[in-house]
Amino acid sequence: MPSRRPLYLIALSSVCFAVMALAAKLASADLSGSQVADDAWRVEDDVFLDRIVTAVSSPVPVRWAGRDYTVPVPPDASLPAFLILDGIADPPEGELVLVLRRRPGMLALLRPVKRYHAAVRVAEPTGYLPDTDGAGD
Repeated sequence: MPSRRPLYLIALSSVCFAVMALAAKLASADLSGSQVADDAWRVEDDVFLDRIVTAVSSPVPVRWAGRDYTVPVPPDASLPAFLILDGIADPPEGELVLVLRRRPGMLALLRPVKRYHAAVRVAEPTGYLPDTDGAGD
């Protein structure tokens, strides 16, 4: 009688095949874009600010073109969240998008993803001390 492979080995080999196929696809993909700062990427006229977070929290501080802003995250937001920022004093030619996402890992390949999209109006923080970064010393 031929030996039968356990079901978990069949599932594991299917997952391995899917991971290898995804890796091959990403290796051959032509991802056009350029890095403009540590966590900022320009794709055509749009700029994406990439933030790795563990959970959705509000507000999120953002610095753009030498100015600080606070970004309100809608209460129904989930990760990954793509938030188009309105109210920026010196916006890029296209849109300025804050991307909130989890750190990538193996579980991300198995977890279903529901992307959250919204446009939010940013605010400049108003505090007691407007220059708290030490530049005025």
